[in-house]
Amino acid sequence: KDLLKSMANNGKFGGTDLPLPNVGTYNAAMALWALVDGIKGQNGVNDVYSLLEVASLGGDDEYPLRPNNETFKTLLAVNSKIDDRFSFEQAKLWLHKIQQLSDSICGEAFIPDADSYNAALSLLSKKSNANSADNRYARSWLKHGHQYDGGFKSVNECSNTEAMDMAKWLLYAEESGVNPNVEMYEAVIQAWTETGTKEGLLIAEEWAKRAILSSAPTRLETFHPIISSWALCQFDRAPDRVKEWIRQLSALSASKPHLKPDLNTLSAQIIAWRNVQAGMIAHLEKTKQSSSEENEMVFAAAQNSTQFLE
Repeated sequence: KDLLKSMANNGKFGGTDLPLPNVGTYNAAMALWALVDGIKGQNGVNDVYSLLEVASLGGDDEYPLRPNNETFKTLLAVNSKIDDRFSFEQAKLWLHKIQQLSDSICGEAFIPDADSYNAALSLLSKKSNANSADNRYARSWLKHGHQYDGGFKSVNECSNTEAMDMAKWLLYAEESGVNPNVEMYEAVIQAWTETGTKEGLLIAEEWAKRAILSSAPTRLETFHPIISSWALCQFDRAPDRVKEWIRQLSALSASKPHLKPDLNTLSAQIIAWRNVQAGMIAHLEKTKQSSSEENEMVFAAAQNSTQFLE
């Protein structure tokens, strides 16, 4: 930020005259601040934007310095959150504010498209991936289901509220005449799986089905959070859910070859059986009791995994 101020004031760096900043320079500084978590990053972005706004109002009319779409998308990305969680009302407020800024400073209307709406959600997936970095599946595609490792979690009101707000934002984009892109669907799906609850996972499935029926070009990665969540949750019916998703994706691949389940996706069924078995063993060790029926269930889980390989 200090370097940016020096550039704007015809300063020097290492004895060399600095060039005047253009809008790309301001956007780059804003993008760097956007990577900083919390209010510090938010304030950094807004401070750099304020510098750009001042420069815009006092700039040369022949070569005007004006915010552009990239500027406004970064503003929306950082200001649509409260306490690092997405807020529908906050995003809506800032979208309207950006439209006003565009009218007053640029002299033209800011018409948000799918990329603009997605900008409000774009930093959330990065945050989610960073939060999963300390889990045992950090280097695997199964990291998308890390919240379900070891079983379903109890309801977390903050996570639920954020997921609901993100879903409202996608619907708001539709109501505004914009077709949500696949990244928006993926953000909503991932938000619901991040709750770690059975209800959240079932809702994520409904959004995945909605994505399939939409005009958005879904990809195999769209469904990874759901399949990995079922694979890790230790629920006795989880292998059937994984099997059903593999069946549906295989059917869709007839007209959309890129959705054909790869080896990683197919292996989720084995992982699901392994985790069901792990859950049963943990239960037996905890209760220090075992019946022949329970022992048979543990054996059946291993047998089902083996049969899948045949």
